[in-house]
Amino acid sequence: MQKSSWIVVAIAIALGIPSAHAQRLSYGPKAGINFSAISQLDKFQTPKQRKKGKQEGLFDVLRTSFHTGAYLEYRPIPKLSIGTELVYSRVGFVHKKYALKLSYTSIPLWIMFYPFGHSAGMGVYLGPQFDFLWQATPVRLKLLQERHMSTLALSAIAGIQSTFAWGLRIDLRYNWGLTDIFDFQAPAQRPFQIAGLQLANHWLQLSLGYNLGAVMFQQKAREIRSPLRRTMYCYRSNGGY
Repeated sequence: MQKSSWIVVAIAIALGIPSAHAQRLSYGPKAGINFSAISQLDKFQTPKQRKKGKQEGLFDVLRTSFHTGAYLEYRPIPKLSIGTELVYSRVGFVHKKYALKLSYTSIPLWIMFYPFGHSAGMGVYLGPQFDFLWQATPVRLKLLQERHMSTLALSAIAGIQSTFAWGLRIDLRYNWGLTDIFDFQAPAQRPFQIAGLQLANHWLQLSLGYNLGAVMFQQKAREIRSPLRRTMYCYRSNGGY
């Protein structure tokens, strides 16, 4: 093989290596809807319920709200990837006139498995999530105040995600709260209505996202192929082979 042939091969390899790594990386925006509740609220009673002798607690406690943020995913091997997100999320509960509206900045870390390969686009994942309290707004619940809220909550997440060839991502996830959302300095300060209860966030999350990494890779691939084809054409036209 002539020296010029080695040069062409070297150019192809140099251009191909960055594109191969780019193909393993995906990132982009995401947003969607939350259906949230707080565990053990069926054992919590409002003053009005205690006065009437009701024992059912708060059952109709779902809060419907939203989340928005961005994700980053890297695939070191064909069927496995690791990823993280930065998400602003609103959760809590709403029950008639009572509510506890919480806003968090969440950072999940997950491992995703692609049972049919990455090209199929469907993956299942799990991992921990760190929720940093942004704001807490109790409504008609004087015993639950923002100063009593824990600034950090830990959750476990699990879900299923599907990515289409043109970049759209659909994600369905469940978040299990592992820690109490309240942090009283002493057990005696904890209101008797929630004594012995671990009130943790739980929510179902449906998201739509867009894989900007796939779009950038396709553009980069087109940019690479065009000059490389011209180089190969000129080389062959000049009798390189």
